[in-house]
Amino acid sequence: MFDTRDRMVTREHVRHLLPAMQLSPDAERRLLGLHYPLPFTVVAEEFARLGFTPEVLVDRMGGSP
Repeated sequence: MFDTRDRMVTREHVRHLLPAMQLSPDAERRLLGLHYPLPFTVVAEEFARLGFTPEVLVDRMGGSP
């Protein structure tokens, strides 16, 4: 497992994940409206609020954990 505690996430990275997440337009605007770059933990918390865990995203992107 990768250590993501000190990793920063950019708006472009989140934008790349949006098609797999299939969010409502309001939820997409909320995510893209955050002040990037953000620590991975902050983005993970925002994704969790929307019902997405890293495992769900990996699965939706065609990978396996």
